[in-house]
Order: sequence, then structure tokens, then C-alpha cells
Amino acid sequence: MKKTIWYDWKNDKGKINDTVTAIISSATKERGTGLLTLEVPEMALPVLLYIGQGVGGTILQKTIAMSLRSKHSKRMYELCCRWKDKGGFNMSLDEFRKMLYVEKKYTAISMLQRFVLDVAKKELKESADVWFEYDLKKIKSRSFNWIYFSVFQNDPKLKNAEKGLYPNIYNFLLISFPSMFNDYAMRITDQLSDKSQLSNAWAKFRPIYEKYVNNEMEAKHLVNTTRKILREDFGIKN
Repeated sequence: MKKTIWYDWKNDKGKINDTVTAIISSATKERGTGLLTLEVPEMALPVLLYIGQGVGGTILQKTIAMSLRSKHSKRMYELCCRWKDKGGFNMSLDEFRKMLYVEKKYTAISMLQRFVLDVAKKELKESADVWFEYDLKKIKSRSFNWIYFSVFQNDPKLKNAEKGLYPNIYNFLLISFPSMFNDYAMRITDQLSDKSQLSNAWAKFRPIYEKYVNNEMEAKHLVNTTRKILREDFGIKN
């Protein structure tokens, strides 16, 4: 209950707001039972439950977040905290620009790297408990349109997810199970992770994904093949 989180967000008028809130506002235990009820402030939900993207809970170190100099470093720190137990995350460059409120700034990829990505990367690596490496990708495009992040923890006692394969599989499954309809992509990826089957699953999915990216496989065929692999190779019904 003493843990606080900080984040900024854009309202309907396009104005950026800063919010500081507790994660849990109250805890109630029913005497004679094992029932514990926790009350979460409404303003904590956008960070704890990143609705629509299939991302789980987040714990931020407020002292670290507030000490970071660059506003982009603060935002990247928030993202890294969300994905640190999964090893990384991927997203389109358009989505990334929107999340950092730079839709109309740094239009050249070199400027985005110089003034946003590289600054945040350096500062987090030097000052935070998590940091990242990134890789720009061209997916069905002549220009860079996707960005892949690998998230690392400065605490050597903690281990990243299985070679950072979680975000690769999750984003692949989003093609078959879009997040605007359900959370199947996240649930299936979690099942594969719990079974220690991420490596085996990616070995099956990667050739299909490469064919799809190279326009050698239609989306409909990819979806049918994905469902078949999940059902026959991993016993996951969908």
C-alpha cells in the first residue's frame, strides 16, 4: 500500500497530465476466512492493466522514474517495467511514436534514434534497474515500420524469459487472435511459457511468419496453420 506509481497520459483535448497514485488503496480481510479483498484506485488501472495490448501488471520504482532526466526515458522505463519478466516487446513504429507523444517530431528515423531511443537507452542502463536494446525492422515495407525491444534487468539474480521469445510469439499470435476481440494471444503465449515450450513453438511459427512477411502465405492460411499447430503439437484448443 506504500508503493506509488507515476505516469503521464493524454486527455481528450490533447493535453498531457501527470498522475501519481497508490497501487492499493485499502485491504479488507473477512475474519475466520482466507478471503482478502484489495481495492485498487481507478487512476492506477491504466498502468497496472494495459488494456488492449495484452500486457500484465507493472511495478515501477518511483524514485528511479522521478530521477530520470529525459521524459522519453521515463516513458521507456515504464514500458521496460511492464515487459521485464517477459524479456522484451515489439510494436509498430506508429504505435511507438503515439505512446511517446512524438507523432509529429523526429520524423526521420535517425532523429528518433538520436534524440529518443539512444538517450533513453543510455540513461536507463546507467541509472535504472531495467534497460533495453532495440532493433528496427522492415515488415512488408521499404522503410522501417516496426521496432523490437529486448529488456534486461540490472539485478543479476533475476533471469529474463526464455531468450526473449515471449514477445515474438505474442506478436505472431496477434495476427490470428487480434487483441481488440479477445486476449487469446496473451493467454496462449502464457500457456506455452508455463509449459517451457516457447522455443519449440517459435521453431514452428517462425517459418510461417517469414512466409507471411514475404507475401508467400496469405493471412487466412497463416491463421488456419497456426490453429492446427497449437492444437496438434501443443494441445491448445482455440
